[in-house]
Amino acid sequence: MNEIEFELKARHFGNDPLGYLVVEASVDNQPLADFGQLAIDLHQFQRSVEKEGEYYILTCWCGNPACANIEAGIKVLHEMDMIVWQTQIEGEPQSFQFKKDAYSAVHKNLLAQAKELLDSLEMVNDGELTIVPIRNRAYLRN
Repeated sequence: MNEIEFELKARHFGNDPLGYLVVEASVDNQPLADFGQLAIDLHQFQRSVEKEGEYYILTCWCGNPACANIEAGIKVLHEMDMIVWQTQIEGEPQSFQFKKDAYSAVHKNLLAQAKELLDSLEMVNDGELTIVPIRNRAYLRN
């Protein structure tokens, strides 16, 4: 059984002084991808908690997977008390199995972490820290 974790990280893109708040993921304490320009789309992740399908959980900071040359989403299967990912991240076919309870708890834990972080950062506003991809704002600012 694999373990998935999400983490919020502040990053800069190139020489851009603007800060970006990125949701990153690791599986078994290993980064899922290079998050220099990639991020986790929480809307897609939430949908994968609820039902099977193909989801672009991993996307470009702009929110468009094609921009980051991501041609296929993560195939998510629900089996008994497990959620299975079948994917090809950075060219290598991979399969991960997560306990269903732990998988859905990851999302709740991230929301709590985001609220605490955003409440503690006085500098957070649209001019100084941008949440990427943009659709994650609704999840992290509520």
